Amino acid sequence: MTKIRLNYIIDIILTYLICFILFYAWINFYKKNVTISFVLSFIISFCIVFLIFFIRSKVAKKKNASLSQKEQAIMCASQLKFSTKANVINYFYNNMSKKEKVTKHKDFIETTTSIIYPFFEKQILDLDSFSQIYKSTHSTPKNVIILCDNAQKDCLLLCSKIKNKRITILNAEQTYIKFIKDFEKPPEEVIITKTQKLEFKELLSYISSKERTKNYILMGIILIISSFFVMFKVYYLVFGSILLSMALLTRILPYMKKKW
Repeated sequence: MTKIRLNYIIDIILTYLICFILFYAWINFYKKNVTISFVLSFIISFCIVFLIFFIRSKVAKKKNASLSQKEQAIMCASQLKFSTKANVINYFYNNMSKKEKVTKHKDFIETTTSIIYPFFEKQILDLDSFSQIYKSTHSTPKNVIILCDNAQKDCLLLCSKIKNKRITILNAEQTYIKFIKDFEKPPEEVIITKTQKLEFKELLSYISSKERTKNYILMGIILIISSFFVMFKVYYLVFGSILLSMALLTRILPYMKKKW
């Protein structure tokens, strides 16, 4: 959390400095007055930076709110499918053991009242898998709760017909609501590296990476300072402004950050 706040403060400071240099260079180009250029640049930069980060904050909140519960459930189920069975069992055991007494087995977790059987090896729980789960939990009289991404209708129908044991099947969204939502953290994210040709969005991500901020700022400042000592000032100002604008882009679009 401290690191996030520090990065946020750095973003604000760098954004303000970039805006200030840009406005000062252009205002001074037309006004030829250091004091007026400084004061106007100070005020305009403050207003612009405030507006940028106010909008950025609103967009971030809206983006987080738009991620519905169903989407979060699908995302968690997808992450569990990429984990080994042992890791899935450990994930549920470690989180559940913090709130109640549970026992970990090879294929399931046992609480005082029921058997929790996470099944994420397949996209859909089929009859063959359902029968295997039934056989592996048949010896215990406790109720069985099967957690999965989705299940065939035949499995759901069979649950209602089994009389000697109560078996409940929870899909991805139900699993998220009943278990994962209250856990300290979601399943470990699986990162898949792309090797195909860069698309426009990825190319933009490459250009606007935060790692390039210092290069843009350095070259931009060199060009703008040079504009004070050369005859054709406007050319240096234009290209220097473009580089500083790229530096500004790397600070106000943190979601574009990507390591290459």
